[in-house]
Amino acid sequence: MEKIENFSYVQMSCRLAFTALAELGHLTKERSRDQVQIVKSYTFQYYRVSMQYMFIMEFTKLLEADTKDRRLRKTETWENYESQNISSLQKLSRRINDFLGLAFASKHDENKKVIGEIRDSGVYKYIRALRNREFGHTDAKGKDPLNITSITRDHIEEAFKMMEKVKCVLDNCTSEFGYEFFFDYQDTRTDNFIASHALYQSYYDKHLHQAINEGFHIKSKI
Repeated sequence: MEKIENFSYVQMSCRLAFTALAELGHLTKERSRDQVQIVKSYTFQYYRVSMQYMFIMEFTKLLEADTKDRRLRKTETWENYESQNISSLQKLSRRINDFLGLAFASKHDENKKVIGEIRDSGVYKYIRALRNREFGHTDAKGKDPLNITSITRDHIEEAFKMMEKVKCVLDNCTSEFGYEFFFDYQDTRTDNFIASHALYQSYYDKHLHQAINEGFHIKSKI
C-alpha cells in the first residue's frame, strides 16, 4: 500500500470532509428556541463558516480529475502534473489499477462510474460553484465571512448520500490491500454541548431573575 502515494491524502480528505459535514448537520438540525439561540451565537457562526470551508474544500479535492486525463499542449506530458490533485479519488483508483493490473480492472471501472455519478449530481455542482464563486475567492469580493452563502439542510442531507458513494469507492480501493478505512463516524459532542448549554442557560436566567426579584445583588456574568 505504501507504493500508492496518495492513499493517505485521500483518506485524510475523506475524514475531514465527513467530520465537517457531520458538524454542519448538528448546526442545521431542527432545535428548540433556546438551542437555536446558541447556534446563532457569534462563536458558532464562525464555526459554521469554518466547517463549510473545510467540507467544500475537502469534498471537491476528492472529486478532482485524475491529472492523467488532463488536456495538455503537445509539448507537455501528464507526468509533469502527477504531483497535483493528490487527494483525487480518481487518481487513487488509477494508480491502484496501474499497480495491480487486471485484478483491479473491474473495480476501477466501477469507481469511475460512481465518481461520475457524484460529479453529475446537483449537490456536487452546487458545492463546486460555491467553492469557485465564494469560498475560493472571498478575498476578491470583500464579503463579510459571516454573510457567506450557507449550505442548507437539504444540501447537507444530499451530501451525506454523496459521501456514502465516496465510501464505496474508497472501500473498493482499500479492500485490495486487506483493510477498511472508517471515516464516517458521527461524533455527537457538539450536538450534546448545544443541548446541555441551552439547558444551563435557561436555568441560569430563571434563577437570576428570581434572585433579583428577591433583592439579591448580582454581579455581571463573565
